[in-house]
Amino acid sequence: MMGQFGENFFKGELREGFFVDSAMKGVWAAQIEILMEIDRICKRNGIQYFAGFGTLLGTVRHQGYIPWDDDIDITMKREDYRRFLAAASEELPEGWRTVNAYSDEKSVEAFTRIVNGERVNLEKDFLQKFHGCPYVVGVDIFPLDYIPRDKKEEDVLYLILQHCFGIVWKVKLGNTEGLEQNLQEIEYMCNVQINRENNLIRQMLLLMDQLAGLYRSEESDKLALLMFRPDPGTRAYMQYKKEWFSESIQMPFENITIPVPAGYEELLRTIYGADYMTPKRYGALHDYPFYQKQEAELAAARQL
Repeated sequence: MMGQFGENFFKGELREGFFVDSAMKGVWAAQIEILMEIDRICKRNGIQYFAGFGTLLGTVRHQGYIPWDDDIDITMKREDYRRFLAAASEELPEGWRTVNAYSDEKSVEAFTRIVNGERVNLEKDFLQKFHGCPYVVGVDIFPLDYIPRDKKEEDVLYLILQHCFGIVWKVKLGNTEGLEQNLQEIEYMCNVQINRENNLIRQMLLLMDQLAGLYRSEESDKLALLMFRPDPGTRAYMQYKKEWFSESIQMPFENITIPVPAGYEELLRTIYGADYMTPKRYGALHDYPFYQKQEAELAAARQL
């Protein structure tokens, strides 16, 4: 896993016809430092993790980042995800944070992000540790959950998660139409009480997390990204055979190696199609580069 960055790594370069500038190279290096710390925690505690989403595709196709990508995604089976969160709360370096609905009331994401701070940092030690990158950077961790073998149970699970997810989006968008009815439906289906005065997004994310983790390995043949867009249209490319994740294989990723699922070929075909080795610039799910949102904070910090 360990790797060192040569000077040439930080130079802007053209990759697959896309120019990656030196600032993004610094961000990549900072994210890799975070990933290496996650890897150390996982090894100390016998926790399994895998490259996920674009990071998996980049590992297999580019031996590193997809040139137009600006983040690192990893996945963990639910039991490992729980163990990692417990270990991370004790073992992360000082100043680092675990961001999810459990640890942060303001979190609006259905996954965990490990970040290296709370704000732009121009301190010498920080810049040295993170290769001159002053931004808050992180690695996203997505839990893989087990799907019940019974199709009716699976349909009910997805229905409830979809309702919860719909409430999350309504609140995010400030859409109150039908919200009270949606809340009452969730209360009825799950036999829970939802406090209208408290953070509704957080309550839904915590409920979703509990529901998604209901089933165990011995009750299932499949894993799925239940917390990420649990609607009928995603099942085809977000459900995976359990055996694809039985073991991991170390593969090169920039200057390190990273574990990928043993069944990575089938997994990538499921997610991206049979031609996954052909580079395509899909529409980004977030603004590129993500750190443009921190540039005003950086400019203010430099004036102090």
